[in-house]
Amino acid sequence: MTKQSLRLRFWYVNCPICQQGRVFFEVRADTQGMMLECEECSSAWDSPAQVSATGSGYSGLQIDSRFADEADIEGFGLLSQNLQQATD
Repeated sequence: MTKQSLRLRFWYVNCPICQQGRVFFEVRADTQGMMLECEECSSAWDSPAQVSATGSGYSGLQIDSRFADEADIEGFGLLSQNLQQATD
């Protein structure tokens, strides 16, 4: 795999639901809005403030989305959040 083929993705925290996956920033295809989704259990939230184990999330399985890039995250006003970077 070449360096150019690596795709940078941004994640927020470890999933509070399954305790195993990372919660990634994504862009919904239907609304172009942001969502955060766990890579393991597909729990999803509409904003970083909602990411919790208290039942404020929903299943992201049926939602078409793509990983948010840095421009998307900046557009959502979230560059100041505690972002982690991951590459494929």
